[in-house]
Amino acid sequence: MVTTSRSDKVWRILLYAYIIGVLAVGPLIGYIVWKNHQLAQQTHRALCSLKHGYADQAASSRRFLKKHPDGIPSLQVSRADLKRSILSLDKRTHDLKDVNC
Repeated sequence: MVTTSRSDKVWRILLYAYIIGVLAVGPLIGYIVWKNHQLAQQTHRALCSLKHGYADQAASSRRFLKKHPDGIPSLQVSRADLKRSILSLDKRTHDLKDVNC
């Protein structure tokens, strides 16, 4: 008959607890990492959409300003208003320069 000491039983229990812990926590950590990756991709797509939208609006406003150098007097939109809008759009585009699309 083989007898095991009390410390062997404690180590065996600790080993089983460790294995069960790894098997239980491992998938949870994997799921959390996967969800974070999904969220990062979604955020990146949204930022790219904003960046391209701002750039397109600025380009469109520049074309409009070339055709209508005085703005739209009937709507009380001056050249300065359009220029401010373009500068604001350019700043927003520049603020997103680190987003690689």
